Amino acid sequence: MSLNRLKANICGTTYTLVSEESLSYMRDLVAQVDAEMAQIVTNDRRMSTTMAAVLTALQNADKANKESKAAEDLRLKLKRMVDDCEHLKDQLAAAREENARLSQEILQLRAPKIDAPAKKPHAPKPIADFEELLDESEDF
Repeated sequence: MSLNRLKANICGTTYTLVSEESLSYMRDLVAQVDAEMAQIVTNDRRMSTTMAAVLTALQNADKANKESKAAEDLRLKLKRMVDDCEHLKDQLAAAREENARLSQEILQLRAPKIDAPAKKPHAPKPIADFEELLDESEDF
């Protein structure tokens, strides 16, 4: 990648920046730093350019550290979610295997047994005396 050069003015001082980053990106950074330093100097006229630069550097380092920690927290959360997904995939595979096994078992239980003799249908017990039945129904 080629190096890009940019003459930048930050708080009244000109700097020559050299970077592999695009010129538009470099201009955006310069504008951001210049605005932050100008705000610090405007709020306290006793503030020198060097002091404003140090405060700006501290503020940006603080932002970077907080963003880095937030990114790391998100990476850990994502890793836990991926691990949970893997565990759920394993559980799903086990459940599918159990389902297939139980389906096969049901098919085997429903299949007619060739070795077993056919059972005769259960016939109701014949009534010995029809009059006994009539006598019992009069009690109602």
